[in-house]
Amino acid sequence: MSYTQDECKQIADVIRAAGFIVYLSYTGEYGFFTDEKEEVTVSFGNLRSGPRFHGCYEPTKRAGSGWGIDDIYPLDVAKVKEVFKQAHYPPLWATKGAKVKLLTVARKLTIYDAASSFRKVEG
Repeated sequence: MSYTQDECKQIADVIRAAGFIVYLSYTGEYGFFTDEKEEVTVSFGNLRSGPRFHGCYEPTKRAGSGWGIDDIYPLDVAKVKEVFKQAHYPPLWATKGAKVKLLTVARKLTIYDAASSFRKVEG
């Protein structure tokens, strides 16, 4: 495994410990998480400076597809839960005033799975 894959696995383990469902890309270098409702998704990846999280909404020309949530390092269960809460409320600066719809698991897989081949992390 590469540095990024190892780090993403560690991030995924913390997210799962917080009670969330985790999907990883086929490369294992990035992924996303959700809760049992699957109505909100948070993308994550890792840079050498620590985990990066992004709230996701339906892509639009005006507003893009999401926003960066503050760097959360060191990562722990409480911070993961806070990130998920924040992902429910896209900031005005990110949406540029456009009305956006949060990206569900079903839509995320429809839009991005061909390129990412996400797989649910089990057990």
